[in-house]
Amino acid sequence: MEVSGRMVKWAVELSEYDIQYASRPAIKAQILADFIAKGVTLETTPERVWEVYVDGAASKHGAGAGVVVRTPTGVTHEIAIRFRTLKTNNAAEYEAILAGMTAGNDLGARMIRVLSDSSLAVNQLNGTFDAKEDTLAHYMERVKQRANTFKEVTYVQIPREENIHADALSKLATATDF
Repeated sequence: MEVSGRMVKWAVELSEYDIQYASRPAIKAQILADFIAKGVTLETTPERVWEVYVDGAASKHGAGAGVVVRTPTGVTHEIAIRFRTLKTNNAAEYEAILAGMTAGNDLGARMIRVLSDSSLAVNQLNGTFDAKEDTLAHYMERVKQRANTFKEVTYVQIPREENIHADALSKLATATDF
């Protein structure tokens, strides 16, 4: 009763000002998309490196990738991707790297640091290991082509404990049917 009394009091007080309620007009989807795109591109400065955490996983239910893109200002973008045709963890790792690079490029990054817990993929991309399997050699070539769209790309192997966010996203992608 006390709340409704206060509302009546305010209604009487404000009635002399002829205040009318008008609902907000709908925001057109393209205007919203343009606003978001403009906001994202403001973060792209050539001297700042974006971090792209990636992880791939394969199970009997399918394969998936987890990608976490962190902008220089700390904004985080998360992606979980399910692959229906991949069979191996190594292929999923490379697909995660490709997806992370695509996401970074789409968001406006010019310099990225790809962080992965896959020793094989990181060492192959850094030239420490050779890709003896045709499938992995093909993936390496695709990653190198994608890297040409950036000013700078570095590949860093990190401990699994530092990659739990991307790992959780990759496991989520393999466990659910999108």
